[in-house]
Amino acid sequence: MKKDKIIIVMPVYNEGKGIRSQIEAVFDCLNSLQRKYCLIIIDDGSTDLTGDILSGYKTDENVILIRHRMNMGLGKALLCGLIKAQEVSNEGDVIITMESDSTNEIACLRKIIDCIDKGWDIVVCSRLREKGGLKGFPVCRRMTTVAVNKILKFIFPYKGLTDYSMIYRGYNAGLIKELFESHQNAPIKFFGFASTGELLLRLIFLKPGIEIIEIYDAFINEFYRCLSKVNERA
Repeated sequence: MKKDKIIIVMPVYNEGKGIRSQIEAVFDCLNSLQRKYCLIIIDDGSTDLTGDILSGYKTDENVILIRHRMNMGLGKALLCGLIKAQEVSNEGDVIITMESDSTNEIACLRKIIDCIDKGWDIVVCSRLREKGGLKGFPVCRRMTTVAVNKILKFIFPYKGLTDYSMIYRGYNAGLIKELFESHQNAPIKFFGFASTGELLLRLIFLKPGIEIIEIYDAFINEFYRCLSKVNERA
């Protein structure tokens, strides 16, 4: 069994209908890898059955639950999860951030972990298909997503990188630790989905020559909700 641990950070808001199946799918994938792992779940003030369902995982030694009394937005939820992740991780561990609404392809977890094990600093999962385009991506998000990524790519170009805003990513734990040390535990200032782009850009500026790889087909459009719940307060 490989010693390096897998740590997953998952912000959640009002996902009572699907959160149990999402968690169990993640468990199934990680158990098959025969590696130590930890799932950090941040309940960002859910008002449905999410809290009750998550309570069933309180005694699971592989789960850390963080609860917000009110919805604070994706940025704050992500920050709280990453603070805990860098506290419980060691150099060489893998930290993965992912969504809780079943839009992230679980099979990509293996690809992310494999890339970090091979020495990449960051693995960015893309909404793009390998052959190009955003096939099946909802119209309500398509224009915004394309515009935001084009602007960020123009201002902060990184060769081969197309998706600056998707939550689904893998990081070398040592890099996250270094980021938090250099920013006094507060490297994320934005509340909404802009926080994911902010995190990526801060890491790029932190380490000159940072090694980033992008993998495609990481988005499952069948389950997508046009109004993302995690981002309600953005």
